[in-house]
Amino acid sequence: MDRRVDYEPLHAPVATADFEPHARTTVGAEVMLALIPALLSGLLGALVAVVVGIAMRSFGFALICVGIFALLGLFWAPFILASGLRTARRRVRLTRFAQANGFAYSFDGGPVDTADPLAEVGAQQSWVERVQIGAAVIATVTNQLPKRSYQTSRLVIPLTRTVPHLTLVPVAAGIDWASRQVSAEARAQIISLEGDFDRHFTLYAPRDYTTDALYIFTPDVMAALIDHASGFSITLIDDQLIVRPLLGTFDLTDDALWRRLFAVLDSVAPEVAGQTLRYRDERSEVRSLIAQSGRRLTGGLTFGRAIGVTAFLLGVAAVFVVPFLLDSSR
Repeated sequence: MDRRVDYEPLHAPVATADFEPHARTTVGAEVMLALIPALLSGLLGALVAVVVGIAMRSFGFALICVGIFALLGLFWAPFILASGLRTARRRVRLTRFAQANGFAYSFDGGPVDTADPLAEVGAQQSWVERVQIGAAVIATVTNQLPKRSYQTSRLVIPLTRTVPHLTLVPVAAGIDWASRQVSAEARAQIISLEGDFDRHFTLYAPRDYTTDALYIFTPDVMAALIDHASGFSITLIDDQLIVRPLLGTFDLTDDALWRRLFAVLDSVAPEVAGQTLRYRDERSEVRSLIAQSGRRLTGGLTFGRAIGVTAFLLGVAAVFVVPFLLDSSR
């Protein structure tokens, strides 16, 4: 498929007057955020000045303290403001890029309204930005955990059929990356495919799903993956084909990235969709569903397993440790 894409809006200059009302709101928020350090530093300086002035009976030295703290706060203000302006210009460029090519771009935020089967257990996800291209969605989300947060990006392409959980990791990503993305038990479920495919990707599949993986990853599918998706992590799960970057998030202002994503949409996705169209898991009693054993790659300390392990340890403590402590205290 010869897709014609106008990349010019990604690089066209954007003046402040071009900002849409929502972009102006963003900049306004960044201006307020930029003033906060100065105000806080000024208040802290005033507090210090009062204490020092009382202690040293020196009004001039107190004023110097206020000035120093105010300057420290103002030092960060230009950086915060510049970041807000960059964000606004980026959003204007992406909005124009989407409009020029018939896409839908949004950065409305809010909770993710579709379940992410690859989300970390316990993470609350919220949108950062997303692009709708037909039925496919390119999204960046914030994953909020109790003690940390981070952003991830993904290209999600819907499939007609439900498929087993299959993950492809580029060999170039290395063992360290794979160990962070795939659990130790799942890493034992590696399937070797035909030809030189193993030189490009490592395929992880549920136990006893080797035949299914070979059915889906035909030579044509493997060739498309090698040619157009070697820089991504590829996952088939439920009724979705999910493409993720190996590092960080998608930079949607990068022409080269868009060309690679379009190559996946135009060359890889049709091959996978065509091959999975008639797929059926013979282990499942329901024709349209995958058997429980094939829905997820096993392994890892999931939330349920963590509860089970904790309960077991508490039980052991109640049976053996508590009586021992009671005997020792007598």
